[in-house]
Amino acid sequence: MNRKEALTKLRGRVSGDSAHFSNVNTAKPVWWLDIPAVKITSGKINLLTFVLYDQKENVLHILEIPTDFLRNNIDHLYPRPDKEMFSFQLSAERANKFESVKPAGSDLQFGQFLKESVRV
Repeated sequence: MNRKEALTKLRGRVSGDSAHFSNVNTAKPVWWLDIPAVKITSGKINLLTFVLYDQKENVLHILEIPTDFLRNNIDHLYPRPDKEMFSFQLSAERANKFESVKPAGSDLQFGQFLKESVRV
């Protein structure tokens, strides 16, 4: 699924302007998103929306993550060395779904920000 298809299926549940989309990675079971650092550090944006597609379950998960939470845990985020972005790798495995797996040991839990799961 691509971003446009996901947003069409979610019709009005999320704003297209603020939504960041990911499929489960083919190499390992994570959703991988690169978010511009300024969206987290500027203080101008209150929420980041992650739209995560699980093709095995045919479900779109909507996470609404307060940027305050990200700024308060900035030392546990993974800055991309080649770009001004933070890279998020959230587990897609049932046992630790939505847990940050990079950087290793960050132990950030994003499941608390699950707004809705929509079967498509």
